[in-house]
Amino acid sequence: ATETVTTIIDRRIAAEYKRLRSDVVALLSAFVSSTLSGEGPPASSLPSEIHALHHKTIMSFVLLTSTPISSLNQSIHGQARTFVLWTATALSASVGLMGKNLIRPEGGALGGGREKFRDDRARAETMQQQAAFEEDPFDVSMKELLALAAQLRSSKHNHVVLSIADSIRSADVHVSDRCSESIANLLSECPDLGMSDTVLTDVDMDGAVALRLKRAAEDALQAFVSDMGHRGGMAISTGVSDRTGLPTWTSEEKEVREPREGVKLMLVTVKETCLDCERAFGGDKRAAPASVLVGAQSATHRKSWAGPQIPVPGATSTLALDVDRMFTEAISIFGEVEFNRESVVVGVLKVALKQLIEEARFTCFSTRGYQQLMVDCTVIRHLLPHYISDVSVVDRLLDDVLVAGSARTAAPEPVEKGVMVAIVQRWCDKEFKAGISEPGGGVLVWDEKEEARAGGGDEE
Repeated sequence: ATETVTTIIDRRIAAEYKRLRSDVVALLSAFVSSTLSGEGPPASSLPSEIHALHHKTIMSFVLLTSTPISSLNQSIHGQARTFVLWTATALSASVGLMGKNLIRPEGGALGGGREKFRDDRARAETMQQQAAFEEDPFDVSMKELLALAAQLRSSKHNHVVLSIADSIRSADVHVSDRCSESIANLLSECPDLGMSDTVLTDVDMDGAVALRLKRAAEDALQAFVSDMGHRGGMAISTGVSDRTGLPTWTSEEKEVREPREGVKLMLVTVKETCLDCERAFGGDKRAAPASVLVGAQSATHRKSWAGPQIPVPGATSTLALDVDRMFTEAISIFGEVEFNRESVVVGVLKVALKQLIEEARFTCFSTRGYQQLMVDCTVIRHLLPHYISDVSVVDRLLDDVLVAGSARTAAPEPVEKGVMVAIVQRWCDKEFKAGISEPGGGVLVWDEKEEARAGGGDEE
């Protein structure tokens, strides 16, 4: 009789949790759909809404508190732990991360490498949840969610991916800890609960749940960095390779007067990343105000700027740079990314510039084409302190771009320092004025007070 009661309890609880998962998928589908229409709620509310659904489900078992507490406790605890692990997968699915993307490749990169989890427990539990997706009746709803998520990733709503990543990170508190509290509240209603009874309430006694949520959050954050970096890389590298037949890189007649349009588009992507991070994490929008780098107030900065930090073309300088790089730690393009603006923006720049390096290695540059590459890199280098505080890693990648370009140029000649400074100053001042005349325009990150001061006449 006891075994029969236990079986009935297990089936009842399992059925309710299956219904709960369907409700969560419907919630996430509605969130993604409304986001695509431009009316979506903030992603930060998702963990709390999921917890509310879960708490309602747990408290629906109050009628079962008259049953043996040991059977009730074990069944609810097991289902709750499975649900919290599944929540990480469901949130990841809402931004298009499923299957292999949920398994971190060795070395931290997305794609490539031998895929494995750090411990067998997390791997086994994740595989179990993914198998459950294929067996559950709401599989069709899950496919609809993935289809919506694919639209989200391909649209200009990348900031939602960043917000979801931050939400998964907070789910350890909003879902896991509060889940344990809900179980404790339910069991306190059991009439036969004695002082000596040992009950299971903590769904993460071994830390596997926190680890799973942490990895899912990191994967979503890395997906955002990859998406934005790829967008910036496509912008700045388009037209570089001679495979496109663009005359910019082969014509000896065109004088270099300003950076290419692709440089501006990439910097706009960096600017959007800064703003997305400010919305998701709070804090400053940028590392330094625009007035420090451009306009009349930038005189002090320009005095400290010794001109373009670029390698002088020639066998000796290129060899010296190659030797320096041999004794410098290699840059991991898809390394660990932290939940702060500085780390995310650096990650986006690394992905974008790596794409430019690869394109430069496929190109045969004319002298003018190489000078154009120098101007592009110098403008980016000049504006880096506006977006990030530590420019050392990105500086090295810009050096790599120029080394690749120099090696693919028959007769490389550097742009004269005075000419280079004039080009950079003229272009940056133009972007400074564009940001004043058109709020939100240009490549610079403004705040209201700075924009008001700049509008007072600091446009020399």
